[in-house]
This record gives sequence, C-alpha cells and structure tokens, in this order.
Amino acid sequence: MTAEEGWYVPTYVIKGDPERGIEPACPGLPDWKALNDCAHIFASPETGGKGKYLTGPAGWIDYYGDAQRIENLGLNYEVVAAGSEAALVAEIKRAYDRGEPLLSLMWSPHFVTQKYDLTRIEFPPYTKECWGTTFACGWQDPSLLKLAGSEFPEKHPTAADFVSKFSLSDDDLGALMVEMEESQDAADVVVKKWIDENPDVWSQWLPSVPSES
Repeated sequence: MTAEEGWYVPTYVIKGDPERGIEPACPGLPDWKALNDCAHIFASPETGGKGKYLTGPAGWIDYYGDAQRIENLGLNYEVVAAGSEAALVAEIKRAYDRGEPLLSLMWSPHFVTQKYDLTRIEFPPYTKECWGTTFACGWQDPSLLKLAGSEFPEKHPTAADFVSKFSLSDDDLGALMVEMEESQDAADVVVKKWIDENPDVWSQWLPSVPSES
C-alpha cells in the first residue's frame, strides 16, 4: 500500500463537474502558486477576505507547520481547526455533497480519499532542510511498513511467513474502508465478507505446508 498526505481540494474545484453543473473555480490548481488567485473562493465568514484552510485538531497546526507554510509562501490564507478528525471528515463530506469549494488536510489510506475525487496541492518538493523549519514545501510521502521483533521469525516461523506474504492493494484497502464507513458494520464483519469473496487473494498469503512423507 502507498500513502500520502497534504492539502487537498475536490477535483471539481479544478476541472468542474458537468454532470453536477459545477464550473471550474480554480483551474490553476493543483499548483500552489494559484492558491492566492483563488483565496476568495475558499474564504469564509471566520477568515474574512482570506482563504480558509481546514485542518483537524488545533494541535495538528504546529505538527504540520501550516502557519509557517502560509507565512513563508506568502499565502493569503488562515488555518481553521475543525476540532477533531471526525469533524474534519464531516466538513469534507458536507462540502463535497454540496459541490462547494474546500481546501483541507487529508491523507491516504483513508476512506475519504478513496470515496471522493480529491486532488493534492503541489507544493515545492519536500526537503529535510525545509520540513521543521520554514515548512515552505510539501510533505514527504509516508512509508507503511510491517515491523516485528528480531526474534519473531525464528520463534514463530509460520506467523512470520504469513505476515511477510500479506499484502493489500490500495484499491482493496480503500474499498474495505469505504464499506465500513457506509455500512457502519464492525471491522470483523466487513473483513469476513471480503475473505469469503476473495479466496484467490488471501490463499496466496498462507504459509506453505510440508507434504507428508
């Protein structure tokens, strides 16, 4: 699986959506240099004439360097904290359903980036020198790793074999996440259904069983 995070807009903000009668509001995106030209379409009563960039809890603002990024790239925007991940997701869903412009934090894997057509803003490339200082750059794409204690393979070879083979594609994981969100079923219910429908996938993960002599 792959992962990414950053600032996102609904793709209809850039390209429009003729089926929904939505005209492109900021065709210069995803280039970050177009953000100021379009600040007015993201403005809200709480940000005055500035564009609104929505994040999650207030503590995330410093973690992601949003205030520094805005200042050091000269962006006419203000950070607004939704208060929680759930509140952030709710605002994204509400804006998307209404076809409204929205600029917000998001990441993948997440059911939101799987369910909705979102586009990530293209900031100057990530560098170690930038991140943690000016933040005038994009994110480094996260790595998703499988980790275990150094003695795990020796003590539990069958389990280690299974874990090493286990692999879900972005589409498979995304579909599971969307189904959980839409159905409100527990994870074990959704996974059981997936297992029943995809034996050709998970059978490849099973450890080899020595044949009887």
